[in-house]
Amino acid sequence: NLWGNNIQLREQKDTWEEAPKDTYILTVPPEEASAKRTVVEIEFRRGDPVAVDGEELGPVALIDTLNKVGGRCAVGRFDVVENRISGLKTREIYESPAAAILLAAHRALSSITLEREVVHFKDALSQKYADLVYEGKWFLPVREGLEAFFLKINESVTGSVKLGLCRGAITVLGRKSPHSLFAPPQERGTPPSSPFKLAR
Repeated sequence: NLWGNNIQLREQKDTWEEAPKDTYILTVPPEEASAKRTVVEIEFRRGDPVAVDGEELGPVALIDTLNKVGGRCAVGRFDVVENRISGLKTREIYESPAAAILLAAHRALSSITLEREVVHFKDALSQKYADLVYEGKWFLPVREGLEAFFLKINESVTGSVKLGLCRGAITVLGRKSPHSLFAPPQERGTPPSSPFKLAR
């Protein structure tokens, strides 16, 4: 679908064997991708991606663009052993270049716009939110409550992130935001002395 591709490896009897190369359709093999780094800049407004390399795009066009760019760089391959609701474990191959790029970019921007406690709390709730959606519990009040939380904290997640894509790797090269909480070393001043002194 638009978001990516997933294949369940039913023919393989164990988790040691490498997935067949023809399993992948959106991404080139890392060894066949260009060794030259591709730089991409993504702009966010209130947590939502709105532009790639300075060009504003709607959600569909933005995801399609990043899937193609990331696919050429072998980005977004995931070999996953899933824990099914039934209790069974299945091995699946996911290809989601756009999702991998956007997740890395959003985390990078959040790192300078969200306070420490919010970042730590968000990480735990993000997994819970994903579990609820995976289990088909979209309309539960708890999912709606989490949605309100994420909308609130994303109010300050506005800015741009620069990423380097190369042979399956995503590297954060830079991030900037009008709501940045980052203070350069020269602006931090001398930290206050501790009220607790060691006895000598």
